[in-house]
Amino acid sequence: MKMNYADAAIIQQLTRKLKEQGDISLKEADGVYSLYSQKTMETILYPYSFSYDPELARALEGWYKVVAEKIEKGERGNFIFTVSSFLRFHDEYARPAQKAIEKYGTFEDLCSNVMIDYNLGSLFPFQHLDKINERKPDEIDFYKLTSFRAGMYYYPIRTKSGVYTVSQFMEKLAPFAVAVPDDTTAYDTARTFLRTASISKKLRELWSLRIKEAKYYTLGAYVNSKNISCAAAVGGLQKKAFIFVEKEHAPLVRKVLESFEFEELLENALRKNIINKKMVDDLLADNIDNRFPLGEFIDESVRYIDDIVRRKMEWEATQRAVEEEDVWLEEIR
Repeated sequence: MKMNYADAAIIQQLTRKLKEQGDISLKEADGVYSLYSQKTMETILYPYSFSYDPELARALEGWYKVVAEKIEKGERGNFIFTVSSFLRFHDEYARPAQKAIEKYGTFEDLCSNVMIDYNLGSLFPFQHLDKINERKPDEIDFYKLTSFRAGMYYYPIRTKSGVYTVSQFMEKLAPFAVAVPDDTTAYDTARTFLRTASISKKLRELWSLRIKEAKYYTLGAYVNSKNISCAAAVGGLQKKAFIFVEKEHAPLVRKVLESFEFEELLENALRKNIINKKMVDDLLADNIDNRFPLGEFIDESVRYIDDIVRRKMEWEATQRAVEEEDVWLEEIR
């Protein structure tokens, strides 16, 4: 029998089930979340609508109170999928769960955006979903999956080739935390990295560089130069982000992240007369200067980073050789 989730009695019944059994089915979670549809939110759950159902609103308030209690205790289940991170002024009944997941939720609970390099398409069978926004090939070469629903990272998605989760495929890659500037969002930083890592040099020339995104813009260009496929995930209400690369390339990318500060790249470009002091001052003040030779600056910065990383890896290899020789000498004494 088909359940009517707009019936307060059904929501009360699911609330009791959640209390007594610890979870509900995925189908039931989908049913509760369906109440976030635009039609419902503008009618039976809109206080100023003639169709407003106060009994349903009270039932949902009871539901989300129990969900909040479980999240606070560290419990997880299908009930997580009934929480939305999209805040509306008249959905106060859901606030306890939204606040609980913001405070106690994991990155996976709060992940709202996943961006995937086209080259990783063989790993991710999500290209056939309507939720994936495929950009034109001559613009930006990555897929984007967005959801306001909590738990999208591990929500089971039905595709033409089976049922999968995003996390199932991200586990095949190596993640790196992204340091997000105070005056921007994790989404902006992650998108800057993916755009630069995926886009052609020709289109890169059309962009302007902003200081708050500069390090990950340059890192993306470096990854692009090495033909390394990548992905990014944003969560924590856009306060946290991770970039992902193929595991075999993880040591190299880790070295790059550890090996340079953006100020070094500016100093190097100054020495090479690629930019001048005014351009640097304008960039640091976040004043966009269209005369900034972005393409030449990025190409030189990639070469500079490559050189630093190569010398660092050679030094580490030498150190390992010396240490191994010392151990060998110690053993034969």
